[in-house]
Amino acid sequence: LFHSLQNESSPVLDTSRHEAPSTLNIAAVAGAYEINGVNNPTLIVRRGQTYTFKINAENHPLYLQTTDSGYQSANIYSREFTGNGQTSGEHLWVVPQDAPDEIFYQCEFHPVMVGKLVIID
Repeated sequence: LFHSLQNESSPVLDTSRHEAPSTLNIAAVAGAYEINGVNNPTLIVRRGQTYTFKINAENHPLYLQTTDSGYQSANIYSREFTGNGQTSGEHLWVVPQDAPDEIFYQCEFHPVMVGKLVIID
């Protein structure tokens, strides 16, 4: 369905020719989450697939949220994700079949450390 998606402020990992990586290596770098070598990318993930978030982001707790307007505890998306609030370790996410079409990863303390997860079938 999608070949690539991009908004003006976020680079894209294009998965049109490849499955989305099952392991996401996440580090904190100057003002961004670096995921598999790209700062604050838009990630395309598939419903029903399992992803491993390998987090190495000291002092930058990662959350999945339903909005991209900075960390808000009321907007945390926790369905099938073991890594909310974590700064290190390996955490699994089985993308639910009824997941919304997009959610966001967000640092608890830094509003600019944010990116989009586009969820496809």
